[in-house]
Amino acid sequence: MFYVWKTSNFFDFGTPVDSLDELYRKTGKRICIVDNNDIDTWKNINRDLVDKCIMVCSEDEDMYIKLKKVKPDDVIIWGSKTRDRIHNPFFFYRLQDLYRNTTVNNRYSGDIVFNCLLGDVNPQRTYVYYKCLANNMMSKNVITYRPIEERALGNHVSSDFLDINIGLLELIRENNLYYKTYGLPKVITTDLDDDVVRNQFNLKEFSYNNRVRGLPFGWYIPKKIFEHTNFGFTVETTTINKNIFITEKTIKYIAMGIPFISIGGQGLLEHLKFLGFKTFSNLFDESYDIEPNIRVKIDKAIDVLKHKKFTQMEWEEIKKICDYNKKHYFTTDWSKEIKEYVYEISI
Repeated sequence: MFYVWKTSNFFDFGTPVDSLDELYRKTGKRICIVDNNDIDTWKNINRDLVDKCIMVCSEDEDMYIKLKKVKPDDVIIWGSKTRDRIHNPFFFYRLQDLYRNTTVNNRYSGDIVFNCLLGDVNPQRTYVYYKCLANNMMSKNVITYRPIEERALGNHVSSDFLDINIGLLELIRENNLYYKTYGLPKVITTDLDDDVVRNQFNLKEFSYNNRVRGLPFGWYIPKKIFEHTNFGFTVETTTINKNIFITEKTIKYIAMGIPFISIGGQGLLEHLKFLGFKTFSNLFDESYDIEPNIRVKIDKAIDVLKHKKFTQMEWEEIKKICDYNKKHYFTTDWSKEIKEYVYEISI
């Protein structure tokens, strides 16, 4: 027999106990399972009174450096994929129910009209913003950036980007991104910007920590924008090449049946294929995915968006791939492997 204290009901094996103090008093095997990135709980567990501590983390390892092993045999399972290491596909299973009943009227025809919802400030996204601006992409497409006042760039400066792109740091400084008000050009793409970006902090249901009913507002589908466009272009949470970290930024397009380009760690598309999805390599150049230099990667992606034109036959093939991916996403039990793994290391 083994006893389990856990911070949520996501795992349902072993004999549950209601508190750590109760767990400490048990004489059988004692397991602690912490999820939701609860660092305070993780640090305060008395390792001398338990047999194994397991953290199931939704974040990328390089983004969540505060989380450390307390004992050598502690197990931390990250939300990013590194080589053959097991990872927690948190966003895949967490978003399934949220997106299952959301539909958009997709348009598989005409010229590419993409949406690029860049979110919070970081150098990669700043580079994308200015590349789109330089290529006159603002008026036709929906490109939004959310510079937040009274927030310094801080840890959004990703070393993998700045180290290999001399001069970009000066670009950011020149445009005042280190200060309270970020000096981005006030370019209005369409009226759709207002729905998600300019008014979001004024909506009553949005709280100070950027959440709606306990969920980050970035997880929700901007339906009006998606129906106005027919293609997605996103920059993932991290673009560090040693990790593959897939979040709502990419999953939104899969779940809504929209073709996309996703800028992430080297091999992100290959990992999607490993997970059973199809990509669009027979319809447009996806060599950006294996490019190690993030700046070159973005340049390649924007070149596709600028020059590629699909025939109606190609759009029909895109629809088939999108339909397949959407079905695969909603019919797969993404939590099964991680639950089985945590069970195996617990018994």
